[in-house]
Amino acid sequence: MTEAKSRFSFPDEGAAAVVDALADDTNCLVLVIDVNGMIVWANQNAATACGVPREAIIDVPLLTFFPQSYVEERLGFIREAAAGQPLACEGLCWGLFRRTTFRPLNTPDGSPARVLIVCRPMPSDDTPQPAEHALPTRRSQYNDLGPLSVLTEKELEILDLIGRGLSTAKIAAHLGRSAKTIEWHRVALGEKLGAANRVGLARIAINAGLSAGPLPAPADPVDGKHPEPGSVEPKPTPHSRTR
Repeated sequence: MTEAKSRFSFPDEGAAAVVDALADDTNCLVLVIDVNGMIVWANQNAATACGVPREAIIDVPLLTFFPQSYVEERLGFIREAAAGQPLACEGLCWGLFRRTTFRPLNTPDGSPARVLIVCRPMPSDDTPQPAEHALPTRRSQYNDLGPLSVLTEKELEILDLIGRGLSTAKIAAHLGRSAKTIEWHRVALGEKLGAANRVGLARIAINAGLSAGPLPAPADPVDGKHPEPGSVEPKPTPHSRTR
């Protein structure tokens, strides 16, 4: 794709209503951000995700809503796109595994270059685009855990395994812990994430992309005991991405 074909003008006020409707119907976050990290435009979904009124997100630095390491990586993508190379990245944003595309925009003279960003949830059964339409894709090195940031590393690990459909007994065997300990962690996860049962926790794990890719390595043996061979089977996943 040439630079000329990859650049387009952001719609006028009338066409912006169409953009809003399409974004709302597909649950996408749509933003225009310049190469300095300033938010120039955002749809209602993006404002809602940031927890502010729509007018309060405009002309505000991206750093207001995200950690510095996350913003610095995204600014790298933004500047690459602004130079004429559209791309996509996959990673956690507000606790959901999302695919985000970065495309250059025509920019008014004298203004910093702008990029159109479309961020959408990426389900585990998402169908890959045909090769001729696919953008160069990066796996994010810095993720925004969102609501999952309240979890400990062990709780994230257990949430991952719940999302893979493992029973309490199999999780206990895999991690070298007792079933009682795993159940205690499960209850704590439910309280922190507002999930009433294992199904709710599994849905959160899958939506966050935690349960994609290879099964994490089992824990070292405890008291000389290893998990029972064959007792833990990874759930097949349609993507080869890793955490």
